[in-house]
Amino acid sequence: DQQISNVSWAYSVANVMSEGLFNKGYAGALASKEKHFSKEGLTQLHQWQLWQQELGSEIELPLSLRKKCRHAFISTSYSESKLQNDVVGGVRAIGLDLDEEVLLGSGYRIDAVVKVGHGKKVAVEVDGPSHYIHRRPTGSTIL
Repeated sequence: DQQISNVSWAYSVANVMSEGLFNKGYAGALASKEKHFSKEGLTQLHQWQLWQQELGSEIELPLSLRKKCRHAFISTSYSESKLQNDVVGGVRAIGLDLDEEVLLGSGYRIDAVVKVGHGKKVAVEVDGPSHYIHRRPTGSTIL
């Protein structure tokens, strides 16, 4: 079951759509294994589902599986880096108001949302060197 999650996630990262593979039958096969996915597998399937939505695909996991996937994704722990703390500290030092680790509807988190006036907000994502390999973003950074 982890292998099918890995395949789904890998196609998402590569942004390669395969209509012969990803179809309603595929979503049905995933649904039939719903009780067997690990937390990691569920988080990968959540990212795959988001990718399907981004593509405008009509392929959807059943609601119960989508909920499990999103829950696994948002309950995954996160940590703030020293670089992120330095950036947030710098923004605060110049007097701007911000919220940290803002949860989006997709389940992703934005490192900070800065309130810049007149009700406008700017998202700030701080990605240090651990998000890149040879100047190319890692798979999780791409998604």
